[in-house]
Amino acid sequence: MFVMKNENDKKIGKIVNYFGLKGELKILPNTANDFENLDKFYISGFNEEFNAEKVTIKDNRFIKLKIKGFDDINDIEKFKGRDIIIASEKEKQLGADEYLTADLIGCNLIYKNKVIGTLTDVENFGASDIFVFLENNEEKRVPFVGDFIDKIDIKNKKIFVTENFYNGVI
Repeated sequence: MFVMKNENDKKIGKIVNYFGLKGELKILPNTANDFENLDKFYISGFNEEFNAEKVTIKDNRFIKLKIKGFDDINDIEKFKGRDIIIASEKEKQLGADEYLTADLIGCNLIYKNKVIGTLTDVENFGASDIFVFLENNEEKRVPFVGDFIDKIDIKNKKIFVTENFYNGVI
């Protein structure tokens, strides 16, 4: 049985059902972005590492996931209700300016040493990721680009924004 080994292991979604009869899983993701480059992962309750054969994002609400070597609904029924987990070893492969969405969510946005909001989601509509945040209980959005983001401190859950930040707020 796979047990989350440390605090860096991440649950990135839950298997809620199947798509068709050919071994494709329906996943309710924490955020769809965590599945964009999914390669290897674990399923709660199973100790083996699985390989993603094909990942399709459906309307940013559901993920269609095909596991390599599992080609029939009978092969995947046992996974229903389980969590999809990325182990900490997978996270270490991220580049210097790459972040898992699950790590960003919950970070405080800091402008001039003052908390101005909290990141609640990251959306992607093609050109760039969009940060969704709450400021004074109002949901706002801003592109995740260097003109607006100065520094990200995942360890302390802080995202420092630039003076241009409010020019990008939608």
